[in-house]
Amino acid sequence: MKKLFKPACLLLYLLTVMVFFLIGLLYANWIEAGKNQGLAAAAIVLGYGVIFSMIALILSFFAAYRLKHKTIIRINLILSIFALAGVLLIFFKVNERNMQREKATEPSEDLKSTKPVESTRLLAIADFSQQEEGLPSNDLGLGFFTPTFFEHPVLYFYGNPNLEKSVDDHFPTDSIVFEKREIGGFKIARAPSWLLPEHLKLDYDILYFRIHGLGTNLAEVVVNSANGNTRYIDLRQGKILLWPEFLLSVSTVAFVPNSFQQIKIKPLEHASTVESNFSFMQPVLIKEEWLLVRLLDSNFKATGKGWIRWRKEGHLLISYSLLS
Repeated sequence: MKKLFKPACLLLYLLTVMVFFLIGLLYANWIEAGKNQGLAAAAIVLGYGVIFSMIALILSFFAAYRLKHKTIIRINLILSIFALAGVLLIFFKVNERNMQREKATEPSEDLKSTKPVESTRLLAIADFSQQEEGLPSNDLGLGFFTPTFFEHPVLYFYGNPNLEKSVDDHFPTDSIVFEKREIGGFKIARAPSWLLPEHLKLDYDILYFRIHGLGTNLAEVVVNSANGNTRYIDLRQGKILLWPEFLLSVSTVAFVPNSFQQIKIKPLEHASTVESNFSFMQPVLIKEEWLLVRLLDSNFKATGKGWIRWRKEGHLLISYSLLS
């Protein structure tokens, strides 16, 4: 029994635990044991390391008892080489991952599609394409994404990401770089030439992309409202406004041209109509496809209220104004 506690044997136990713990981690990574496991992924991977090291530790006791002292020393030398190689491999992987994250969070000159764009020119293009602001689109989408450029001065776009992986595992293909104005607020310093968001009025801190698809970490947004082209964005870089929340945030809504809609006393097609003079309709409450509005005169004084249908069969039935 004294042989089991000699320095060479004790070193054998320590090296065995270290090496097989690393082997367990590598095996778990190879079989993707933590894939799609959320917060439990790290614990699952560590569990493989612990199991491998415990089994190897038990076997090392038998080896220390039966093997000669010189053989144990040779095994310790081999295990030391493996342990050093494993530590260097982990250090390299961690350093590589940190470099990727730093590269993904800094403005990059290597984003090939991102070109210098004069903010005034971009605003002019956006204003021209949105003269009839808030009119219905054939593709209603889920709502809007607005970047928090106060906290994130660079908004990154991703081409065709693997939705099962973290955003940090992907490299952006394009970006918008925001820059503070001397008089306050922000302007666009750099942007892709194809950029044409749904709403762009940076003098009012307004920048909205229509959401085409929504995932856990990423959203597919329409980056060119003229041709419908889409890109993916990181949800951590902004705020989601689904249609109900978005409509309740706008200043006023209105019936689209040539609309035969009427204001109802209840959210029902066969309900009686509201007979009241008004100049503006202000959103108050949404119930499914119906919107309760406050009726206002030209001086923005309330004259009544009623229900209008804001959506039907995937189409928007109203226009809206973002500003009063």
